Amino acid sequence: MKTTLMKVLFAAFSLCLLCSFIPSFVSAQEVSDIVSSLTESQKRELDTIQAESIELQKGLNDKILNLSNKTNAISIAFQNLSMIFENGSLSPNARSILTKQINELFSELDTYYSPLAQTQKTITARINQLTSINNNFKIMDSSNIADLNEKAKNLLTTYQNLNKNLEQNLKPTKELLDNIASLSGNFEKLLPKLWLDYYVNATENLFSSLVWQNELKNLKDIYSTTIRTLRNDLPSTQESWALFLIRVITICIILGVPLYSSVKFTKKLPETVHNAWKTILKTCMPAILLGIAFYYGSLQKHTIYQIGMGISAILMCYGLIHLAFILQNLQKQTEPAKPAIRIFIPVLFASLALLTFTPLILTLSFIWAVILIYIIYYLIKTPKSSCKISNYILSGFLLVNIIGILITPNGLARLSILITLLYICLGVGIYLAFGIIRLAKIVQDYLQARSSNVFAYELAYAFLFPIVLLIAFFIPFTWIFAYPGGLYIVKNFSNFDFNFGSFSVNSLQIFTILIVFYVTKSIIKVLNNYIDNNLSKNKNSSVSTLTAPIKTTVNFGCWGLFLLYALYALGFSLTSITVVAGGLSVGIGLGLQSFVQNITSGFSLIFGQTIREGDIVDVAGISGVIQKISLRATQVRTFDNAVVFVPNSAFLSSTFTNWTHNGKMVRKSIPLGVAYGTDVNLVTDTVMDIVNNDPDVLKNPEPSILFMNFGASSLDFELRIWVADINNAAGIMAKVRYAINEAFKEKNIEIPFPQTDIHVYQSGKKE
Repeated sequence: MKTTLMKVLFAAFSLCLLCSFIPSFVSAQEVSDIVSSLTESQKRELDTIQAESIELQKGLNDKILNLSNKTNAISIAFQNLSMIFENGSLSPNARSILTKQINELFSELDTYYSPLAQTQKTITARINQLTSINNNFKIMDSSNIADLNEKAKNLLTTYQNLNKNLEQNLKPTKELLDNIASLSGNFEKLLPKLWLDYYVNATENLFSSLVWQNELKNLKDIYSTTIRTLRNDLPSTQESWALFLIRVITICIILGVPLYSSVKFTKKLPETVHNAWKTILKTCMPAILLGIAFYYGSLQKHTIYQIGMGISAILMCYGLIHLAFILQNLQKQTEPAKPAIRIFIPVLFASLALLTFTPLILTLSFIWAVILIYIIYYLIKTPKSSCKISNYILSGFLLVNIIGILITPNGLARLSILITLLYICLGVGIYLAFGIIRLAKIVQDYLQARSSNVFAYELAYAFLFPIVLLIAFFIPFTWIFAYPGGLYIVKNFSNFDFNFGSFSVNSLQIFTILIVFYVTKSIIKVLNNYIDNNLSKNKNSSVSTLTAPIKTTVNFGCWGLFLLYALYALGFSLTSITVVAGGLSVGIGLGLQSFVQNITSGFSLIFGQTIREGDIVDVAGISGVIQKISLRATQVRTFDNAVVFVPNSAFLSSTFTNWTHNGKMVRKSIPLGVAYGTDVNLVTDTVMDIVNNDPDVLKNPEPSILFMNFGASSLDFELRIWVADINNAAGIMAKVRYAINEAFKEKNIEIPFPQTDIHVYQSGKKE
């Protein structure tokens, strides 16, 4: 429509422009042809709009009548539901059902309203288009313009009447939709708190006889509640059942086909993993697939099928426990017959059934107390498993049930069930996470043993392992949606705020930041392990020396990304970050100069490669081996096995010696002194024979001996030799000294030493 309007305006503008130049350039006949062409274009456009108006009017009155009837019917139903909802004694479950019904009313009415609302938008657009065409006709001069102008005016009148009719009939429906949406929104705001009170607040005491009498009178409510629950928590029509089954079957096909086709690809993995995968596909994967399918099928657009969610939770609980059990026992010689935490499966089933179908609190409390007593008895009598993690989980489960048996008689049965269900989610998540860790260790050992594509495999492992571990841990917590009011429990948790002055943080923000922190920490750890295991052990010295800079880059890059995400998640603005940066600059100016100097020096040392881990240095009067270079200080291990922390600024602010910067080969000097009168050629030949026959002394560069000086009591020589490794230099020099000493003895070469003659004078006589 906009394109057509622009074309018309452009044509009109062009026509005016041409008319201004007609006397000079264009003949009257040419102007007439141009106007005729534009007129014909407008005529075709009006014909199209007229045909569209005829099409729009077909069945429009019937649609408006149907909408009016449906609006009246739904208005009555909405008023009835609103009156019921005002009853303050309604349980949160009943209010949730009413909310679903109200949302269904909105959806049903919207299916009638939306097509007519779209028609009204089309009519409004055509009114604007026809108005523009009428304005264009005012500047065009042609014999056909009058007829076309009349036709356009008639069409404009027709569309304006249609628009007026629709506005009158759509207004009541629009107001009703707004009222339904407003009331539904108010219900949604109230329900999280109502469900929290439903679980947390204490009700009647289990030991009250009067309350039991009233409870027995109300047992008939269980039947009506069960019928209402089945009607609202399962598909209610053939269409909804068909949609539910289609979604379930679709997920089974989409996930099942690749999973069961993956057996041939796992043949390349270790035999233990391949056999375990085949066992998983036979035993627990069908339950997991069905659980996921039921979960997806129960998530509808305007509702959640609670019973379908419950079936999904039980199936997935069974499947995940057995999956974790198989992974826990990989490569073990003897395997236990069954997973120790299988008690979770019937407890989960009983808990969900009680919460869903037992509205009477005393009946619920009594049944739940009996179940708790049995669970405690079972856990005490059952022998301990060989799996330590199973024993820890079951010990915690025993404690949870003991707490439950204490609070249930005081009217907190629902809270006890909720705590038990949450612990089951936690226990299954931990059990599965340890199974994933067990599998990851086997896969990592297998990858490290491969000779090709190691980097690609381990890099993928670094990123995927923490994510898979988190998914495995948190999958059981999706079962919360199977609990009555589970959706609102999650909303309560996500809306729980922590206030620090004017700054507010909700629990969901903190939760996501903690997850990202764990993922970042795990990725950094795995990447650093890969760098240590591959680059630092590389035979190429130029590659191995890059270990520290690469690790520093990885660490600061990952933590920098995490910091940016955390600031974004917490809602920090650039202004807030600027204020923090300003405060830091003031702090640096006041007392952090030394700290910042060491930090910047650390970056310079790491990336400048002035020193590297393993170098032998002399700095600040300390001799030793560089053990670790961190941002603030460098650890130097002395030859006495003491570790000295040297500030990084000491390496840049003063002179230091790096003995191994150019390699471990080093030249050492041994000073020699022989008595005056000794044959210097004999000395030279004797010493050179010793070093030339020593395999630890390098022949290239050649050793040498120099006649250095005529000393006070000796002829001074200096032996210069090269050794391949400075770490062995002291031992080689000691060996050479021993050999020289023995050779000088054999050849009667005297090594003089300073002597002092004492002359004693007595009574003027010289002795």
